[in-house]
Amino acid sequence: MYYKYKTKNKSNRMLKLLLVLLIIFSAVFFAYKYRSHLMFWRSGFNKLTEIVSISERDTSAYEKSGGIQSALQKAAKFRDDDPMNPEAFIVSAKLSFIVSESLLPRKFGAMFVNSKKDALSPEAASGFIAAIKYFRKAEALGGKKALDDESRIMLAKASYYSDYYPPNQIFLLVDSIKEPLMIRYTDDIYFYVQTLVVNGAVQRGMDYLVKMNMKDSFSKLVVAKSFAEGKQFTDAISAYKEVISETSDSEIKKTASVNLGLLYYSQSLYREASDILEPFVQPQSEDAELKAVMEKLFIELKDPAKAKLYASTENK
Repeated sequence: MYYKYKTKNKSNRMLKLLLVLLIIFSAVFFAYKYRSHLMFWRSGFNKLTEIVSISERDTSAYEKSGGIQSALQKAAKFRDDDPMNPEAFIVSAKLSFIVSESLLPRKFGAMFVNSKKDALSPEAASGFIAAIKYFRKAEALGGKKALDDESRIMLAKASYYSDYYPPNQIFLLVDSIKEPLMIRYTDDIYFYVQTLVVNGAVQRGMDYLVKMNMKDSFSKLVVAKSFAEGKQFTDAISAYKEVISETSDSEIKKTASVNLGLLYYSQSLYREASDILEPFVQPQSEDAELKAVMEKLFIELKDPAKAKLYASTENK
């Protein structure tokens, strides 16, 4: 009896050992057979992820690795090779966003302080929409935690540029950012603040700017514009005056002066508006909107001669 038990136990151990050896052999065989594919995936994916994480949103950063289009093609292959991996879609989303944002005539901050949202080229529009869909796919595969804060700010900006979501949904995206003080890019900071302010969270936006300690002239211009957007007009006027008196940059001075003049005009302070606007908005200006404001302004000041100078051709 003991001999039979010992033989049976020994056979079981041998069977288990053979099974383990078979599994190890199979793993080694397949790893060796597909080693080139695995190494390409790992090194390529890590390289792309590294590029996306360190890029300053400048497509020239990709030139050494074959260019941005090459990176996009590799990202597409990664999606095809591992369609259930949320990271593959996040890399594609970030690359698509970076390409599209590079096609804009100017950065978001410049659009904000000038109160003009630039029209998108068809290529930029399709790229932003692709980025949105890739981010959403990553979220569907990996849940809410799949998107880091940078992904969320990119998703929100892409939605803003392309009008993909309404303002209240864009606000929810921005509001979901866990560590706003860790936002790396200045233009993203401006976007974060603007989204808060225009959606009613004015004090929260202004407190955030204070914490970020941004003291350059353009950032101060953003602060002034944010006060104005938040209808804190007294603070906005003071902030614009500070920018005008301190900056040596002629473009920033002009933008701050025009914004201050338009703010005075909106508050029916016509004489103050004309004093600050007239040096910067000449009758030969190509800005039809500003010329229309100047015409109305001088009508209010009962100066028909100057009003006529700014009138459109059909009104003269």
